[in-house]
Amino acid sequence: MNDNSRIMTQQNTTFTCDVEKMSFEVAIAELEKITTLLEKGDVELDHAVKYYERACVLQDYCQRKLNEAQMKVEKLLHKDGVVCGSEISNIENLHQDIQ
Repeated sequence: MNDNSRIMTQQNTTFTCDVEKMSFEVAIAELEKITTLLEKGDVELDHAVKYYERACVLQDYCQRKLNEAQMKVEKLLHKDGVVCGSEISNIENLHQDIQ
């Protein structure tokens, strides 16, 4: 088992879930738990280092997922070289007018 395929437990630093198989939401939740543990400051040094390493992997993964999502949205907004954001706006306005 590699370092990226373990799950966090408070008693030790065992991680049994592969970060690449996580959803963004699960990864960010684990990152928040690690951050909370480290901010409390009552984690032994060896465990703190392992948590920090895991947090770095999670942060990189989450950032990559956010970047991918942003690129998809930008691609949709600029489909075929035409900015379709204004078209979406017009459709929303039309929908409000109908109601």
